[in-house]
Amino acid sequence: MKAIFLDINGVLNSADLLPDEPTLGWEGWKANIVPAYVAILNVLVEQSGASVVLSSTWRHTFDPLELTLLLKECGATFAVDARTPPHIKPRVEAIRAWLSQRADVEAWVALDDSEACAELGERWVRVEEGLCDADVEAALERLGPHAPRT
Repeated sequence: MKAIFLDINGVLNSADLLPDEPTLGWEGWKANIVPAYVAILNVLVEQSGASVVLSSTWRHTFDPLELTLLLKECGATFAVDARTPPHIKPRVEAIRAWLSQRADVEAWVALDDSEACAELGERWVRVEEGLCDADVEAALERLGPHAPRT
């Protein structure tokens, strides 16, 4: 299995938005997602065959099914398959905890705009001002192409 650890703020929206407000409501949360960035993530998921794991602070508000529904309303063609443990902080430690429970992960990347993810080394794809084609290329170099099952 391949995994994409997904941050939301700064990756699927602009860094200047503050969607962590618990009073936003469904439409408010959805308004904080940029459909063009979701379309770029669609390409990465399709080309890599990776599962999407929510590592964002949004994991405190949404479970994978809820976030999948929200992202599908913004154009997603993929599902969010899992989330890192919400009770573990910082995010890097939550990613490591999730990975420690999954021996089947052969390749993974973290799409994130936070400098705190630098300690993940080459697995970190630093996203600046929203996901772009160059980020997809960098992630695919680390994940490898999708090998369809025969």
